[in-house]
Amino acid sequence: MRLKFIILSLFIITNLSIGQTFPTDTLVFNGAGENRINLVFLGDGYLEEDQGKYITDVENILVQLFDETPFKEYSKHFNVIAIKVPSNERGAARDPSQLIDNYFGSTYNFSGIDRLLVPTKNDKVSSVLASNFPQFDQAFVLVNDDKYGGSGGWLATSSTNAAAGEIAIHEIGHSLANLSDEYWAGSQYARETANMTKQSNKELVRWKNWVDELDIGIYPHSGDATWFKPHQNCKMQFLGAPFCAVCKETFITVFHNFTSHIDEYTPETQSGLNDPNGFEVMPLTPDPNTLKTWWLLNNDTLSKNSNTVSVSTNRFINGPNELKLTIVDTTLLSRQDQLVAQSITWTLDRTTNPIDISSRIRTFALDRKDLDPDIVTGIEDPFIQEIEFSAFPNPTVDELTVKFNNTTKVNFNMKLVDLNGKVYNTVEDKELLPGNQEFHINTKPLNKGVFLLQLNLGNRLVIHKVLK
Repeated sequence: MRLKFIILSLFIITNLSIGQTFPTDTLVFNGAGENRINLVFLGDGYLEEDQGKYITDVENILVQLFDETPFKEYSKHFNVIAIKVPSNERGAARDPSQLIDNYFGSTYNFSGIDRLLVPTKNDKVSSVLASNFPQFDQAFVLVNDDKYGGSGGWLATSSTNAAAGEIAIHEIGHSLANLSDEYWAGSQYARETANMTKQSNKELVRWKNWVDELDIGIYPHSGDATWFKPHQNCKMQFLGAPFCAVCKETFITVFHNFTSHIDEYTPETQSGLNDPNGFEVMPLTPDPNTLKTWWLLNNDTLSKNSNTVSVSTNRFINGPNELKLTIVDTTLLSRQDQLVAQSITWTLDRTTNPIDISSRIRTFALDRKDLDPDIVTGIEDPFIQEIEFSAFPNPTVDELTVKFNNTTKVNFNMKLVDLNGKVYNTVEDKELLPGNQEFHINTKPLNKGVFLLQLNLGNRLVIHKVLK
């Protein structure tokens, strides 16, 4: 989630000493920075007496940014910080060979492109970020100059031209989401990205799930017809236009990579049961809320689309128990085949004294085919898929065959219990070498009913329902 920050931090630690600190304003605060996208502004070409104007300029950009889909829907995913860095001279240079006395060396005509506005003193930018807000996710340099200009890269940059808000949003598209221009900017900028490709087959193109809807197609670039874009009127081509569906989806994927659906949850740990036992998640929700939740107790559904459940003590079997919450964003703004999901798993064993409750969070990819349009319906623990676990036939008659594949040496035990915790069959503790495993359980003596197969494989517990 924080790869960009980690790479830059290593650069800073290796190459720079900690620099000067400056006044910092928090303009938008939605939660702890660890689970927010921290957008950090730095001003260039603003004198000391211009710092009030600088904050107003940033706020004007934010009004437009958070009125733009998908930033509008995911505004709670952001914190915004402004660092007040005074320059000795207003504005930006017109020629990179003749810099003015602004703080970050911002200049137009970078690489011979008149409107390409770039801060040239990257060491100073990195030093200010490291000293004032090192936990940034995306940095933005706003240059106090009315001439049209901007750029994208590890930094997003815009002037204070009348179109500053539109420029800023476009450049954030480059910097935060790695989107390409959808006008032809030159062969030096042509590359495979979410909205640029050489693939022209509609069944294989990366935006295949959108083709022929919302004006999404496979359109050749004007400067090189071997490169294709998804739309002909997207903000990555024309200021004032909305983002196309493909770009919106790309942003949402980035938002999910930077944040977790889970802000907080309770309990994280607990000693003993307290009937009724309450479990709660505090999610980070879009607006409108498109998060869906699914609660399982020992693989039986307890509740759907709720942030809380209460579990009576008598619902827990007399043995290991697993309560699992899975949460996923089902926004229609994304049609990715795989979605980012999180789960919280609480485990407790009623044979221990005291009965300790522990928990863990996992992030995993969820196939869209496991969703219906409204409710999470069939999410399997990825660990079960990973070890290729199967237990068959189910319902069983005389014998149950259990197969799985462990890739490392692990400690293992297994037992078959009924819903009251009575044990009917056990494989005692043993060490398994890596490889394909197969066990056979005699189920002929069992009465008809529901049983739970419990496998401890290393530090993982698998609970599988078996019918007789």
